[in-house]
Amino acid sequence: MWTMTGTPGILDTICLYVGCGIVILGLIFVWRALFGDRGKGRRRCPRCWYDMAGVPGLRCPECGREAAREAHLTRTRRRWPGAMVWALVMVLGYGGIVTPRVSRHGIEGVVPTTALVWWARASDGPDARSVLDGTKTPSWNGIAPVARALLWRERLQVEAWRRVLAGEAWAWQSRALIERWLKAKGSSIERLVEVPRRWRTGEAVMVRFVQRGTPPEVTGIAFGPSMPVLGPSPIPPPGVPPPPGSPRPLVGPTRSPNARDLSARVEVVTLRPGTASSPAQLKIRDALEIELGGARVPVGKLGASIDGYERGAVLERVNDRATNEIVCEALNPRVVVVGSERFVVVSRRSEAKIWESADIEVGVKLRMMLDGRLLGTGSAATDHITAGIHDYIEVPWTWEAGGMEAMLASPEKAKIELTGDPEAMEEQYMNDPFELRPAAWAGKFQVRVRFNSLRARQP
Repeated sequence: MWTMTGTPGILDTICLYVGCGIVILGLIFVWRALFGDRGKGRRRCPRCWYDMAGVPGLRCPECGREAAREAHLTRTRRRWPGAMVWALVMVLGYGGIVTPRVSRHGIEGVVPTTALVWWARASDGPDARSVLDGTKTPSWNGIAPVARALLWRERLQVEAWRRVLAGEAWAWQSRALIERWLKAKGSSIERLVEVPRRWRTGEAVMVRFVQRGTPPEVTGIAFGPSMPVLGPSPIPPPGVPPPPGSPRPLVGPTRSPNARDLSARVEVVTLRPGTASSPAQLKIRDALEIELGGARVPVGKLGASIDGYERGAVLERVNDRATNEIVCEALNPRVVVVGSERFVVVSRRSEAKIWESADIEVGVKLRMMLDGRLLGTGSAATDHITAGIHDYIEVPWTWEAGGMEAMLASPEKAKIELTGDPEAMEEQYMNDPFELRPAAWAGKFQVRVRFNSLRARQP
C-alpha cells in the first residue's frame, strides 16, 4: 500500500492545491446550478420552464401545467442533477486534500477539523492518547498496565488534539477545543491570564500567568510569537548537570538559563478614546498563545478590555471616614528612641492585620508640626508584597533646623500630620497591579507624637 511518511513535502502541496482548486470549482458550479437562474420577474412554467411572457392565466401552453399562483411562475430554476454531480466533484477534491493526512494518521484524518473540535470529547486533554490507552494508568499490584486499542470516538479525540498541537488547526478551532477542555477542568482561557482592570493610556500593560487553578498541562502563555513564554520555571530532574555554557555562580544562587517570568508587559491598542465621563477602552494588541506539551498554540485575541486613564488618575481615590480610621490605626506613626537616635516609623503593612479590611494602596506624606511651625518631613509607602521581620517601616525623615530639639522640648504639643499620596502609589501600582484593587488612600489626619523606646536598634 502506498503511504506518505516524514514531513510534508512537495506531494502534500500538490494534493492541497489541486484539491482546493477542485473544491472551489465545484462550489462555483453548485452555486450556478442552484442560484444562477433566478426568475427576476420573468414568467416561466415551473415544470418545463417555457417563457410565458404575454401568456394570460397560469396554464403553460407548452406542457399544459397550471401553476397554483402567480409567484410560482417567477421562482428560481434549480438544476439539482448538475448540483449533485458537482457536489460529488467537491467531495473528490476534499479527498485529495486529506489524502496526506489519512495516509499518515489513519482514517480519522477524513473528519474535518471543525467537526473534531466541537464533537470530539475533550476531557482528557492534550495527553489524551497516553491516558486512554492505559500507559499512564498507575500499575496495580506491581503489574504495569497494558496499552489497549482505542475506540473510534477515542481516536477522534486523539486526532483533534494532535491537529491542535501540530499547528494544523486555525486559532479559533484551537480555542474551541481548549476552551471545552478547560471548562471540564473548572477553568477557562480568560482565567489563565491576569490583566489589571485600570491602566495608564499609552503604556504597555502588565499581564501575569495565573498558576492557581490552572491545569498542569498548561505550562505557560505568550502574546505573539516573539514574546518569551510566561509561566513557572521548569524544574530539572535531580542529578542532571546544567547545560554546557550556562553561567555558574561564584557565590550564592543564580538565575537558571531556563528560568521564566510569571509577568511581563505587552502592547495594547485603544479601542475607544476616553471622554470626560468615561475612561478609554484598551485591549491587548497581540493574540494569545498557550503552551501545551511544549507546543505554543495560538488561540486568538484575549477578550478582556482594560479601562485607560491619564497619568495621575489611574487609581481610584478613597477618602471616606471609615477608611481614614483604618489607615490611622494601621499606620500608627510614632517616634522611636534608640539610645541617642530618634527616628519616625509607621507600621509595616504586611504585619498589620487591620489592613485586611482596607485592601488599598497607601502612600503617605508626613509633616511634624509644633504650634504652626514645621519641624520635619518624610514620606513612606506600605509594602504589601514582602512580609518583613519587623512590624514597622522607618520613614526617610528630614529635620528642619532645630526641629528635633523643639520636638524634644515640647513633645506634648508636637503633632504628626499624614496626607495620602496617590501619585506615588500609582507608580507602585504600575509595577505590580495584581495584589490589590486599583485604589489609593487620599485622606488626611493628624495625631499627637508618641514615643517608643528600644534598647538597641534592630537591623
